[in-house]
Amino acid sequence: MAGGQLTLASPLFSGDGRFFFVCCYATVRVYSTSSAELLTELEHGGTVTGVAINPLNAFQLLTASVDGRIRVWEYQEGKELRTVDLGLPIVAAVLAGDAAEPALVLSCAANFVERAGQVSADRVKLVWYDIGTRTKTRSLYKGPVSAGPGAGVVVNHDSSCIAWVAGGQLFVLRVGVLPLLGSKKRKKGEPKPVPPAPRVINHPRTLTTVAFHPTESTIATGDEEGAIVLSYLSPEFVQGTDAAGS
Repeated sequence: MAGGQLTLASPLFSGDGRFFFVCCYATVRVYSTSSAELLTELEHGGTVTGVAINPLNAFQLLTASVDGRIRVWEYQEGKELRTVDLGLPIVAAVLAGDAAEPALVLSCAANFVERAGQVSADRVKLVWYDIGTRTKTRSLYKGPVSAGPGAGVVVNHDSSCIAWVAGGQLFVLRVGVLPLLGSKKRKKGEPKPVPPAPRVINHPRTLTTVAFHPTESTIATGDEEGAIVLSYLSPEFVQGTDAAGS
């Protein structure tokens, strides 16, 4: 039997369940679910920090890395199709947006720490990356985001909100309206649309983990002493006109 730790990230499965993908430092290994056979290896060039099936093509895989690049692969053939260089290390990436406006939320940081395949940074810049146009369309936030197992940026069930924790604070940002902010050409002199600021919920202890309910507007946070708090995120709270209920 083989020993050692293969990866710190959870495997990703293809939409039809025939393949699964395992990140191993700068490589993504493609396996068959029926035989567990290693089919191919995708060499990214830098430690891979995010993988996602391309919402625009189920036979393509997106990978993001600390080398600052997003690569698109035809994963069954192990062929790289294209590369986009953002010029800033990507320490995490999560799929967001709906089928009409697919996007990645990228956590970028000039200064990061890498240990045994786990990449983290104290302060990041959250960027909305449009998959269809292959452009970095807008910055969402710049500041502290806790890293580690169960932390980082999470997306809710309908991709209308993202959330993260830092210290004793939970941040919630409404992103359902973000694609609209960049889709309309501004007239001369018209101010640039500004995305809503994140809402903040304060907790008495340091938060270590965060997760959305898979189908409801509820978010769970865990703290350093093992307590779990469930909060209901009302539409009024997310839009900035009300408080969250625990």
